[in-house]
Amino acid sequence: MPSDRSRDDEPDSRTVDATDLDQEALYRTVRQAVQDAILDAVGTIALVTVGGALAFAGASLLVRTATESGLSIGFLAAGIWLLAIGLYVVGSSLGVVQPVRDWL
Repeated sequence: MPSDRSRDDEPDSRTVDATDLDQEALYRTVRQAVQDAILDAVGTIALVTVGGALAFAGASLLVRTATESGLSIGFLAAGIWLLAIGLYVVGSSLGVVQPVRDWL
């Protein structure tokens, strides 16, 4: 049974007092945080670009297949899949859709 005692007076082990850090350790921590933020931004831009290119290719294939006289089911399916995958990549990289790694 958990104790009813309040934990407000106990320090949280996850927090660090800034006065306990020396300048070198603080610099390393801030540098690592900024580096992670920049890499996240570049990765998001790259994923949106790749997803947009896939979606554009799929939409182009759909339009090209629909305007031709003979409707090829294979090209139509490929266009739908490319469009869906491109939109999913863009949506998951922007946080609109749940990423595949969270499905399991």
